[in-house]
Amino acid sequence: MKKYSLILLLLLFTFTGCSQNSDNVNQQTVLGEDLNNDGIRDDVEEFIDNNYPDSIENKQLRKYAANVQEIIIAGQENNRDRAIAAAERHTGILGCLSDEYGSSETLKKINDVKGKITDNRERVKAYVIGDALMGGYVFRIDGSVSCD
Repeated sequence: MKKYSLILLLLLFTFTGCSQNSDNVNQQTVLGEDLNNDGIRDDVEEFIDNNYPDSIENKQLRKYAANVQEIIIAGQENNRDRAIAAAERHTGILGCLSDEYGSSETLKKINDVKGKITDNRERVKAYVIGDALMGGYVFRIDGSVSCD
């Protein structure tokens, strides 16, 4: 009987360990999983696709998500130059969204996406550090961000 219980336990452990969904995988590290290497965590990409299917909106929110991920990376690395570069692109992306949807609707959309991106304590911490690294810097509006 013990032998069968041990085998059953081993099988259960093996199959549950192999069947982790992407949400569990994405919670294991600050950066999460990005299988297509587009700079956006796979679970965030899926969230944007499911909630914002309009092509213009989807494209701009993907840019926003990749940019927030850059700020998180900058915070994790404690890299001020990277944080500032990301923040300068950030202004252009927010400008594109605001031009298309207005300020209040843009605020709702980015808060929705940012909530998904910063969905655990370590990600929030890295984002806050990345944001703090920009302290005292005077930003220019980055005209290199395309709204297309």
